[in-house]
Amino acid sequence: FAEGGPARGIYILSTGRATVSIASSEGRVVILRMAEEGDVLGLNAVLRGSTYEATMKILGPSRVDFISRAELDRKSVV
Repeated sequence: FAEGGPARGIYILSTGRATVSIASSEGRVVILRMAEEGDVLGLNAVLRGSTYEATMKILGPSRVDFISRAELDRKSVV
């Protein structure tokens, strides 16, 4: 997902690694952290109903699972 994009769901990094970054006011990419296996990404934006605050970029072979906002809504009703 990309910074500023609509939060359509959450991403779970099942295997591999990824960078989580933002663009500075000068247009430079600032890496906030390295995401690792088991990390849940994008949850804050989905819960707030806003846009993603950062960009996730996969590094090498990885598996990322996606759970849509609609699916999360259905599960919270049960």
